[in-house]
Amino acid sequence: MVDIRQKHDGGFEYFYGREAATQRHFQDLKMVFDGAIDHVIDCRRHGVSYTRRDVQDLYEVFATRPNCIPHDVWHLFSVDDDITGNGIINPMQMFAI
Repeated sequence: MVDIRQKHDGGFEYFYGREAATQRHFQDLKMVFDGAIDHVIDCRRHGVSYTRRDVQDLYEVFATRPNCIPHDVWHLFSVDDDITGNGIINPMQMFAI
């Protein structure tokens, strides 16, 4: 929702912007989340565990090296910032990754 305005008759008008990237690509995000859950289940089943440091190291690799993220899923990282007038923000560019 972008704005709500009161009509002359006392009712309200609701104004919506375009769909956010998470709405347009929900099926892709769901696939990623489902894969993460499946991985946790497999790890538990096979006695594999990660320390906090392991998780931090894995995250650091993907958060600082764009070539570790397949190009076909880069659209999942875009952020809609239409309310402030910035449009679509690429967080990888914003954080110089």
